[in-house]
Amino acid sequence: MLSFSTKLTLGISAIIITLCPTGIWAQDSVNGKYNQAAAECLQMAKQALDSGQLEKALQELKSCAKSHPQSTEAHFALGMAYFFSKDPKSAVQEFLEVRKLDPENIDSQVMLAKIYSFDKQKVDLAQELLERLVKLRPDSLDIRFDLARVYAHKGEVQKSFGEFAFILDAESKFALYRTELAKIFLAGDEKEGAKQMLERALVIDPKFTPAREMLDQLNGQSGEKKTP
Repeated sequence: MLSFSTKLTLGISAIIITLCPTGIWAQDSVNGKYNQAAAECLQMAKQALDSGQLEKALQELKSCAKSHPQSTEAHFALGMAYFFSKDPKSAVQEFLEVRKLDPENIDSQVMLAKIYSFDKQKVDLAQELLERLVKLRPDSLDIRFDLARVYAHKGEVQKSFGEFAFILDAESKFALYRTELAKIFLAGDEKEGAKQMLERALVIDPKFTPAREMLDQLNGQSGEKKTP
Protein backbone atom coordinates (compact mmCIF):
# COMPACT_ATOMS: atom_id res chain seq x y z
CA MET A 1 0.00 0.00 0.00
CA LEU A 2 1.29 3.45 -0.90
CA SER A 3 2.18 5.75 1.97
CA PHE A 4 0.32 9.03 2.40
CA SER A 5 3.43 10.93 1.28
CA THR A 6 3.68 8.90 -1.91
CA LYS A 7 0.00 9.34 -2.69
CA LEU A 8 0.35 13.06 -2.03
CA THR A 9 3.31 13.34 -4.39
CA LEU A 10 1.60 11.40 -7.17
CA GLY A 11 -1.66 13.28 -6.70
CA ILE A 12 -0.17 16.76 -6.88
CA SER A 13 2.15 15.82 -9.73
CA ALA A 14 -0.70 14.38 -11.78
CA ILE A 15 -2.84 17.47 -11.28
CA ILE A 16 -0.03 19.88 -12.10
CA ILE A 17 0.89 17.92 -15.23
CA THR A 18 -2.74 17.63 -16.33
CA LEU A 19 -4.03 21.11 -15.53
CA CYS A 20 -0.90 23.21 -15.68
CA PRO A 21 1.51 22.12 -18.42
CA THR A 22 4.59 24.36 -18.59
CA GLY A 23 4.05 27.05 -21.19
CA ILE A 24 0.35 27.35 -20.38
CA TRP A 25 0.35 27.66 -16.61
CA ALA A 26 3.17 30.20 -16.80
CA GLN A 27 1.15 32.77 -18.69
CA ASP A 28 0.55 36.12 -17.01
CA SER A 29 -3.09 36.43 -16.01
CA VAL A 30 -3.25 40.14 -16.81
CA ASN A 31 -1.79 40.36 -20.30
CA GLY A 32 -1.73 36.68 -21.27
CA LYS A 33 1.94 36.84 -22.27
CA TYR A 34 4.28 33.93 -21.69
CA ASN A 35 6.20 34.33 -18.45
CA GLN A 36 9.51 32.45 -18.71
CA ALA A 37 10.50 33.18 -15.10
CA ALA A 38 7.23 31.78 -13.79
CA ALA A 39 7.62 28.72 -16.02
CA GLU A 40 11.07 28.00 -14.60
CA CYS A 41 9.85 28.56 -11.05
CA LEU A 42 6.93 26.15 -11.43
CA GLN A 43 9.10 23.60 -13.18
CA MET A 44 11.39 23.54 -10.14
CA ALA A 45 8.38 22.82 -7.94
CA LYS A 46 7.32 20.00 -10.24
CA GLN A 47 10.81 18.48 -10.09
CA ALA A 48 10.70 18.59 -6.29
CA LEU A 49 7.31 16.84 -6.33
CA ASP A 50 8.56 14.18 -8.74
CA SER A 51 11.44 13.41 -6.36
CA GLY A 52 9.15 13.23 -3.34
CA GLN A 53 10.42 16.43 -1.72
CA LEU A 54 7.01 17.69 -0.65
CA GLU A 55 8.12 20.42 1.72
CA LYS A 56 10.59 21.78 -0.82
CA ALA A 57 7.90 21.74 -3.50
CA LEU A 58 5.51 23.65 -1.27
CA GLN A 59 8.17 26.27 -0.53
CA GLU A 60 8.94 26.57 -4.25
CA LEU A 61 5.26 27.14 -5.00
CA LYS A 62 4.96 29.73 -2.23
CA SER A 63 7.98 31.55 -3.61
CA CYS A 64 6.64 31.33 -7.14
CA ALA A 65 3.23 32.76 -6.21
CA LYS A 66 4.93 35.56 -4.26
CA SER A 67 7.37 36.38 -7.06
CA HIS A 68 4.67 36.20 -9.75
CA PRO A 69 1.53 37.51 -8.04
CA GLN A 70 -0.28 38.01 -11.37
CA SER A 71 0.10 34.35 -12.38
CA THR A 72 -3.20 32.57 -11.86
CA GLU A 73 -1.44 29.29 -12.58
CA ALA A 74 1.06 29.79 -9.75
CA HIS A 75 -1.70 30.53 -7.26
CA PHE A 76 -3.78 27.61 -8.52
CA ALA A 77 -0.85 25.17 -8.23
CA LEU A 78 -0.15 26.42 -4.70
CA GLY A 79 -3.82 26.04 -3.83
CA MET A 80 -3.78 22.43 -5.02
CA ALA A 81 -0.65 21.76 -2.97
CA TYR A 82 -2.35 23.14 0.14
CA PHE A 83 -5.49 21.13 -0.63
CA PHE A 84 -3.60 17.82 -0.84
CA SER A 85 -1.60 18.81 2.25
CA LYS A 86 -4.93 18.97 4.11
CA ASP A 87 -4.75 22.73 4.62
CA PRO A 88 -8.12 23.81 3.17
CA LYS A 89 -8.00 27.28 4.71
CA SER A 90 -4.79 28.19 2.88
CA ALA A 91 -6.06 26.48 -0.28
CA VAL A 92 -9.20 28.63 -0.26
CA GLN A 93 -7.12 31.81 -0.06
CA GLU A 94 -5.15 30.79 -3.16
CA PHE A 95 -8.25 29.82 -5.14
CA LEU A 96 -9.91 33.10 -4.16
CA GLU A 97 -6.83 34.91 -5.43
CA VAL A 98 -7.16 33.07 -8.74
CA ARG A 99 -10.79 34.09 -8.99
CA LYS A 100 -9.86 37.69 -8.17
CA LEU A 101 -7.29 37.73 -10.97
CA ASP A 102 -9.53 35.86 -13.39
CA PRO A 103 -13.26 35.85 -12.46
CA GLU A 104 -13.98 33.45 -15.34
CA ASN A 105 -11.53 30.80 -14.12
CA ILE A 106 -13.73 27.74 -13.66
CA ASP A 107 -11.12 25.39 -12.15
CA SER A 108 -10.62 27.63 -9.11
CA GLN A 109 -14.38 27.80 -8.57
CA VAL A 110 -14.66 24.02 -8.81
CA MET A 111 -12.07 23.67 -6.06
CA LEU A 112 -13.73 26.32 -3.89
CA ALA A 113 -17.03 24.48 -4.21
CA LYS A 114 -15.37 21.19 -3.33
CA ILE A 115 -13.82 22.60 -0.17
CA TYR A 116 -17.02 24.41 0.82
CA SER A 117 -18.96 21.16 0.40
CA PHE A 118 -17.12 19.72 3.41
CA ASP A 119 -17.90 22.76 5.58
CA LYS A 120 -21.34 22.58 7.22
CA GLN A 121 -21.47 26.36 7.46
CA LYS A 122 -20.78 26.80 3.75
CA VAL A 123 -22.68 23.89 2.23
CA ASP A 124 -25.35 26.25 0.87
CA LEU A 125 -22.65 28.28 -0.85
CA ALA A 126 -21.19 25.05 -2.23
CA GLN A 127 -24.59 24.10 -3.65
CA GLU A 128 -25.02 27.50 -5.26
CA LEU A 129 -21.59 27.31 -6.87
CA LEU A 130 -21.98 23.71 -8.02
CA GLU A 131 -25.41 24.28 -9.55
CA ARG A 132 -23.96 27.14 -11.56
CA LEU A 133 -20.83 25.23 -12.51
CA VAL A 134 -22.72 22.16 -13.69
CA LYS A 135 -24.47 24.37 -16.24
CA LEU A 136 -21.09 25.53 -17.51
CA ARG A 137 -19.58 22.03 -17.52
CA PRO A 138 -22.52 19.61 -17.78
CA ASP A 139 -20.25 16.66 -18.59
CA SER A 140 -17.99 17.13 -15.55
CA LEU A 141 -18.42 14.04 -13.37
CA ASP A 142 -16.36 15.63 -10.60
CA ILE A 143 -18.75 18.57 -10.32
CA ARG A 144 -21.79 16.27 -10.43
CA PHE A 145 -20.23 14.01 -7.79
CA ASP A 146 -19.71 16.93 -5.38
CA LEU A 147 -23.22 18.20 -6.12
CA ALA A 148 -24.65 14.74 -5.41
CA ARG A 149 -22.86 14.68 -2.05
CA VAL A 150 -24.20 18.14 -1.17
CA TYR A 151 -27.75 17.14 -2.08
CA ALA A 152 -27.44 13.98 0.03
CA HIS A 153 -26.06 15.97 2.97
CA LYS A 154 -29.05 18.31 2.80
CA GLY A 155 -31.54 15.45 2.55
CA GLU A 156 -32.46 16.14 -1.08
CA VAL A 157 -32.24 12.45 -1.92
CA GLN A 158 -34.01 12.49 -5.28
CA LYS A 159 -31.73 15.24 -6.59
CA SER A 160 -28.74 13.28 -5.31
CA PHE A 161 -29.96 10.15 -7.08
CA GLY A 162 -30.38 12.17 -10.25
CA GLU A 163 -26.74 13.27 -10.22
CA PHE A 164 -25.48 9.79 -9.41
CA ALA A 165 -27.64 8.36 -12.21
CA PHE A 166 -25.89 10.67 -14.67
CA ILE A 167 -22.48 9.71 -13.28
CA LEU A 168 -23.11 5.97 -13.35
CA ASP A 169 -24.50 6.13 -16.86
CA ALA A 170 -21.51 8.15 -18.06
CA GLU A 171 -18.73 6.32 -16.23
CA SER A 172 -19.83 2.98 -14.82
CA LYS A 173 -16.20 2.06 -14.09
CA PHE A 174 -16.02 4.24 -10.97
CA ALA A 175 -16.35 2.04 -7.90
CA LEU A 176 -16.15 5.11 -5.65
CA TYR A 177 -19.37 6.58 -7.01
CA ARG A 178 -21.29 3.34 -6.47
CA THR A 179 -19.95 3.10 -2.92
CA GLU A 180 -21.10 6.65 -2.16
CA LEU A 181 -24.52 5.84 -3.60
CA ALA A 182 -24.63 2.80 -1.31
CA LYS A 183 -24.17 5.12 1.68
CA ILE A 184 -27.24 7.07 0.61
CA PHE A 185 -29.25 3.84 0.35
CA LEU A 186 -28.11 2.92 3.85
CA ALA A 187 -29.10 6.34 5.18
CA GLY A 188 -32.59 5.56 3.92
CA ASP A 189 -32.44 2.05 5.44
CA GLU A 190 -32.46 0.53 1.94
CA LYS A 191 -29.99 -2.26 2.68
CA GLU A 192 -30.69 -4.32 -0.41
CA GLY A 193 -30.11 -1.34 -2.68
CA ALA A 194 -26.87 -0.61 -0.81
CA LYS A 195 -25.70 -4.21 -1.20
CA GLN A 196 -26.37 -4.14 -4.93
CA MET A 197 -24.33 -0.97 -5.35
CA LEU A 198 -21.45 -2.37 -3.29
CA GLU A 199 -21.45 -5.66 -5.20
CA ARG A 200 -21.31 -3.75 -8.48
CA ALA A 201 -18.49 -1.61 -7.12
CA LEU A 202 -16.48 -4.75 -6.36
CA VAL A 203 -17.13 -6.13 -9.84
CA ILE A 204 -15.63 -2.91 -11.19
CA ASP A 205 -12.73 -2.92 -8.73
CA PRO A 206 -12.35 -6.09 -6.60
CA LYS A 207 -9.65 -4.42 -4.50
CA PHE A 208 -11.71 -1.36 -3.55
CA THR A 209 -11.44 -1.66 0.23
CA PRO A 210 -14.22 0.78 1.31
CA ALA A 211 -16.82 -1.13 -0.70
CA ARG A 212 -15.59 -4.50 0.54
CA GLU A 213 -15.61 -3.41 4.18
CA MET A 214 -19.12 -1.94 3.90
CA LEU A 215 -20.42 -5.09 2.20
CA ASP A 216 -18.78 -7.35 4.80
CA GLN A 217 -20.44 -5.31 7.53
CA LEU A 218 -23.83 -5.62 5.85
CA ASN A 219 -23.38 -9.35 5.32
CA GLY A 220 -22.34 -9.74 8.95
CA GLN A 221 -25.54 -8.02 10.09
CA SER A 222 -27.63 -10.36 7.95
CA GLY A 223 -25.68 -13.49 8.86
CA GLU A 224 -24.26 -13.99 5.36
CA LYS A 225 -20.67 -14.94 4.67
CA LYS A 226 -18.11 -12.26 4.06
CA THR A 227 -17.12 -11.50 0.48
CA PRO A 228 -14.07 -13.52 -0.66
